[in-house]
Amino acid sequence: RVAGATQVVAAQPLAQLAAAIRLIPGDERYLPAVARNVLVSVDWDGRSARVQGQVFLPAQSAPAATVWLAAVAFSADGRIVGFRRWEWQGALKPGSAQPFDFPVYSFGPAIEKVNVSVEARP
Repeated sequence: RVAGATQVVAAQPLAQLAAAIRLIPGDERYLPAVARNVLVSVDWDGRSARVQGQVFLPAQSAPAATVWLAAVAFSADGRIVGFRRWEWQGALKPGSAQPFDFPVYSFGPAIEKVNVSVEARP
């Protein structure tokens, strides 16, 4: 460090979501669960959002033992600004639903929208 010298470094958070998995119709590793009645409430300052709804498992499905939700928050310009994984384990019977309710936080810019994806396994 040099006497009298000041260096200011501005940190900017950065996230990238990268995933690829090819699913063949009828793949027995995953069940046809869907998110229903999804309600996303973004806080007044855009720094957090509350995600609520239900994971529904169709009647013709096998029971689910594990359910994962991925909530990805986006800014007004389409950049990822936050994400959260919600996990549930139990016995979700075919034709039934499991409620969810969890927060997602921004690591910088205001949240404009949140997308929710579901994965259920036997």
